[in-house]
Amino acid sequence: MTLADVFSDLRTAIAVPSAGVDGAAINVPSLVAGWLDRGPAVFAPHTADGDALDALCRQIDVRGRVSEAYGPDWRRLDPEAPAAAPVVAGVVAVLLANAADVGPRGNDGWGLKCANSALKALDRWPDLPELSGLRLAVMTVLDQVSDRAGAA
Repeated sequence: MTLADVFSDLRTAIAVPSAGVDGAAINVPSLVAGWLDRGPAVFAPHTADGDALDALCRQIDVRGRVSEAYGPDWRRLDPEAPAAAPVVAGVVAVLLANAADVGPRGNDGWGLKCANSALKALDRWPDLPELSGLRLAVMTVLDQVSDRAGAA
């Protein structure tokens, strides 16, 4: 199973709400569904996608959660509803796609940050859908990091 297969499977599992959440500026299922629709990619820094994924890294790393929606500037809403498991798994898949260039070609800073957040998410949510495909992608990233360290 490839990461592209995981993207496709997760995309079919994400229900995108037809109506927004009151006070929400950011609808996470819609955001993640859009990324999954486009397939695995590495986001450029300082783009809308790169900034949004960076904000989700912070939600995972600092707050230990991913919410269904956020207010402006990624502020939490009250009440705060957690994202559904397929959405969180989609975030993990996108993080792993962004970690794909870790290794001989570079991308260490961004790629390692994404890999770290993905590992934290897998630890925090051990029952995500497509778990075997996500774990395989993690192992691929870790192998690339190991190969790069061995070449140094």
